[in-house]
This record gives sequence, C-alpha cells and structure tokens, in this order.
Amino acid sequence: RAFKHILSFFMYRKGLDDLWDLCLNIRGEPATATSNVIFHEKDLIASYHSRAQQLRSTTVGIAGIMTKKDDRLRKAADILLRIGDIRGYCECMREAGQWE
Repeated sequence: RAFKHILSFFMYRKGLDDLWDLCLNIRGEPATATSNVIFHEKDLIASYHSRAQQLRSTTVGIAGIMTKKDDRLRKAADILLRIGDIRGYCECMREAGQWE
C-alpha cells in the first residue's frame, strides 16, 4: 500500500486507482476505491449470474407488469450463454420448453 501512495503522488492518471484495486482483488484483498471504472471479470460474471437467477425466479416484471415466464427464461438463458454457463443455459431453455 505504501508503494501505491508513493507512486500515486508522483504519477496520477485517471484510472490508476482502479488498476491498484484490480491488483488488490487478484491478491484477495478488498478494494479501496469507491467508484470503479474497471471491473474484475469475476465480479462481472457474478453480477450477470445474479441477474439471470433473478429473471428465473421473479414472477413480476419492472413496475409490476407481468412478463411471460418463457420470455424471462429466454432472457436468463441468453445471459447465461454470454457468461459461458452452458449448463445453466440448457436448464433455462428446458424450463422454457425449448429442447433444441
């Protein structure tokens, strides 16, 4: 941490704090910055996976509008496919009645 403060004093660029936070994340330590511009891949995948799980389990859509269960499952499946969770994708599509 001392190295970070010394280097930041002499050379400050936008995003430098994000770089240090990524280094801390790799080492397993908590990040220090409050507003990150750069996110670690693990955090993004966890966020997308959480969104997909939310779509699979929610019965009421945005602002109380009911959405079709098949549409929600397909959206969840698309998210899971984008993050590389093939098993989750297949399970969502099976639940939506799409066996192909």
